[in-house]
Amino acid sequence: MNAPHPPPPGWYPDPAGRAPFRYWDGTRWTEHTQQGTAPPPAPTAAPAPVTPAAPAPPAWNPAGVPAQPAWNPTAPAAPYATGAPYAPATSRPATPTTGASFVEDLKKFEGFAVVIVGALLFLILSFLPWSSSKVESSEGSENMWGSDAPWLVRGYEINEETVSMALQQIPVDSGSDAIVLLPLVLAAGLVAAAVKLGKQVPHAAEITVGASALLALLMIIEISHVKSATSKGVKILQQAGYRADGSVDFAMYAAAAIAIAMTIAAARSLQAARSKPR
Repeated sequence: MNAPHPPPPGWYPDPAGRAPFRYWDGTRWTEHTQQGTAPPPAPTAAPAPVTPAAPAPPAWNPAGVPAQPAWNPTAPAAPYATGAPYAPATSRPATPTTGASFVEDLKKFEGFAVVIVGALLFLILSFLPWSSSKVESSEGSENMWGSDAPWLVRGYEINEETVSMALQQIPVDSGSDAIVLLPLVLAAGLVAAAVKLGKQVPHAAEITVGASALLALLMIIEISHVKSATSKGVKILQQAGYRADGSVDFAMYAAAAIAIAMTIAAARSLQAARSKPR
């Protein structure tokens, strides 16, 4: 508890009773006394104005790390922040896709743009010859839509009977591998196109990766199968005394390479979608 401040200097009733008034110098009673009315007290100096203290300079922080509040053990713990649940690959461009931006995406090997162009190129290549054969002076070729070639899924077995039927130009309706390959191309290309047009497609990256990867795998097996079947057919013909030759054409190799590129690009889109903050 603070002690009371002494009265200011002035004339006050004499505490000793020897005179009507005695002078108080602010700290003690003096020998000066006064008879009659007490003169007014001496004016006191006005208190000096209080100058606010200058703010303390900020603490030296060369790394620019934000200051942390002081630890308060009695303060209630802050609740954990709950992030939004992970939404898998419903990619939607921030701005509408234009021709110029689409070309820039291709230069950056952006996943959905590459898948779109790859699907279109694959469809174009599907109409070009994928395998060629030559027996004596007769030549022939087949593409993805052919129905009597030794394709992967619906092809026929190469043996002496089927080779004899081919020499007699007897059609063997074995079906077309387009029934398997075409849905995969369309699934990857159409989903990627929908995303670039700003549509919300759930699991878009996963769909393009799955369809493109399966397409690439089937194309690799297809090339191996056709090469093996062609070699077997040529051998049977040569043993029968024919001059024969057969090969897998460039368009089939190119289609397989495009399917692989689509898979890599789609995987990049999936990786980018999963690396976004949740």
